[in-house]
Amino acid sequence: MDTTLLLGFLFLIIGAICGGSFGLPSKYVKKDTPWEVLWGPFFFFVTILIPLVVAPTVVDDLGKVFSMAGTGTMVTVLIFGLLWGLGSLTLGKAFAFIGLSLAYALNYGAQIITGSIVPMAIEKPGAFLTSYGAVILVGVAVLLVGVVICGRAAILKERGTKKDESDDSQDDKTKGKAKSPMMMIGVTIGVLSGILCACWAIAAVSAGPIIQHAKVLNIDNNPNFAASWAFTAVILWGGAVSACLYCVWQLTKNKTWGHLAKPGIGKILTLAFIMALLHDAAVFFFGLALGNLGNLGVSVGYAAFMSFAIIVGNIHGFRTGEWKGASKQSIKWIAGGIAVLVLGVSVLAGGKGMQQAAEAKMPKVFIDLSAPVDGVFNMYNTPDGMTLNKKTGIMYLAVPNFNQNCFKPGVMIKIMPFNNKTIPNNKWSVLCEMPIHPDTQRAAPMGCGMGPDGNIYVADNQFFYNNNRKSRLYRVVLDAKGDVVQVKGKDGKDEPKVEIAADGFTLSNAVYWRGDNCYISDTFVVDDGEMVEGASYIYKITLEEMKAGKVTVGEKHIVAKLKTIKRGRGDTAGADGITFDAEGNMYCGNFGDGRIFKFEMNADGTVKSTKCIIDNEKLMPSADGMFWDEKSNMIYIAESASNAIRRFSLDGKTIETVWENDDTTGADGLLDQPCEVIIRSTKGDDGKVTDELISVDFDMSFPGLKNKAYDKWHGLHVIRLDPDRGKKK
Repeated sequence: MDTTLLLGFLFLIIGAICGGSFGLPSKYVKKDTPWEVLWGPFFFFVTILIPLVVAPTVVDDLGKVFSMAGTGTMVTVLIFGLLWGLGSLTLGKAFAFIGLSLAYALNYGAQIITGSIVPMAIEKPGAFLTSYGAVILVGVAVLLVGVVICGRAAILKERGTKKDESDDSQDDKTKGKAKSPMMMIGVTIGVLSGILCACWAIAAVSAGPIIQHAKVLNIDNNPNFAASWAFTAVILWGGAVSACLYCVWQLTKNKTWGHLAKPGIGKILTLAFIMALLHDAAVFFFGLALGNLGNLGVSVGYAAFMSFAIIVGNIHGFRTGEWKGASKQSIKWIAGGIAVLVLGVSVLAGGKGMQQAAEAKMPKVFIDLSAPVDGVFNMYNTPDGMTLNKKTGIMYLAVPNFNQNCFKPGVMIKIMPFNNKTIPNNKWSVLCEMPIHPDTQRAAPMGCGMGPDGNIYVADNQFFYNNNRKSRLYRVVLDAKGDVVQVKGKDGKDEPKVEIAADGFTLSNAVYWRGDNCYISDTFVVDDGEMVEGASYIYKITLEEMKAGKVTVGEKHIVAKLKTIKRGRGDTAGADGITFDAEGNMYCGNFGDGRIFKFEMNADGTVKSTKCIIDNEKLMPSADGMFWDEKSNMIYIAESASNAIRRFSLDGKTIETVWENDDTTGADGLLDQPCEVIIRSTKGDDGKVTDELISVDFDMSFPGLKNKAYDKWHGLHVIRLDPDRGKKK
């Protein structure tokens, strides 16, 4: 179990200490104080005052977070918050029918079952069929047994303390018959109160967009703190509707408003405020724990949180004399119950650890580009090429906006280097909009590469708008900080310095620099205005040529001519991703047939020999962006057709699947037509090296691909790699 998971359980324990303690101050209120005089102010402080003061203080752009989360999410979380508030009130009614001990046992039992199983069914229904899911369910069952045992102990304690008060005028059978209808009502209310209280967990699992956007907008200001308070505040405000209105009704019905002005009210309000602080600290730490528990964090966290709270509550019970005079039998039962609860939490932790190990190699969301910008959704869609400045750690992403290009011309996005914060909180911003083509009025940046001059060279794919050799190669001029240089435009306003370095391509695609040579794949070929089916080129342009002025590519720039075999998908797209190994060999694949070619190079950067090293329609039906990995000496490749990332040996004899999944939106962390891969190594404050395989989802479906449709979600994913891969073990 790693430190993140341990930290999550530590937050649960801290929260449970607060949650199991918040009722203690009520013991210092006079017994004749009406319930609503104490609990009315308590609910006001808990659900209205504290979140109204704290949430906007802790969460930057709180209103924007809520706006980005959407009305549907906000209403859902508020409704479940309202139901949670009803549950808290309903529990008090159960006390009147069946007493404290049995009511608490039923409430906690129903909470643990509902608060763990329902969120699991919502968040990850497939987990029920996994080994770790089975262990988590066993842990929930063990906790339920522990709750039953603790409930039995409490009942025995109550019987012992009330033995002298029993009514001997009525035999047990008669009393049982008289009370059985009330008992059934009480049991029903007790279970219902637990289900309603567990709506807090359902609200938490429904608050994903709130959490996500709070983290994105607060990346520089403790994103986990912001995320916890953002969704917690909404749940509490939902609870205010039910809890506070009920208290107002009680104050009115019982005519106890006047008590709020009587002497001693200051003490009551102070105690109510202390209770409220402890309560909200409890739910805050629960929310903080979720940020460390990951997938199924609500299911595991809620069950563990409730169990810890039961343990803490009983410890306080012993400390304050609640168990004074209790029978030895009841004490044995409560000790056994606590032991079973500890065992249940241990089983939960084990199941969570199994899940973490099972999902360690799964992709996760790295960057979410689907959030609205200035109130408009999907402005940055169909991300494609990506390059890494190894000196600064900054990544640059090209976004051509093919799916919805009515919003913006294509843009370049800047992704700041890893800052030792939790994924997906890598800060990104728009570097610049790209200049539109005068003939098509479109800009479509795709593959990109860092040049030896410190600038980014970007393929401008105009093929989808005009296939008659209109595609170009941009040069984005950067300053020392990695930002685009600004120059004065024709209107006197600042504009990004983006130049046309080369033109004459049909579909300029990948861009790769090797020394002073720039290699660009041209996925289709047009000759005299006619498409040459299955033909594609790789061009080489030198830095010296481009310094002399714009280059129009021609026959002298072609270093390789490829042919695509028309197969089942009928796709004849040719040369796509390009990479080089340590020996200076070049690799390129055809998108349409998935064949991978290895080029032995001459000293001048031209091709000496060509060899097809992979022709495997089953494992490699397509070939997109690729990246040579120094540690493993293998090449990672985005295999778009199968929603897969694979890697292969330099001789092509070994092909391994890193990850593959069925059609998805990508929002769940799974791949959605990957088109580019990069490996980035980072070192945390602890000196530990983390290697990340970052992939881009193009999400623009073509016939024969697993990806069947463009989705509202679009972005990047990450897979953690073994930093010791390639070493002999």
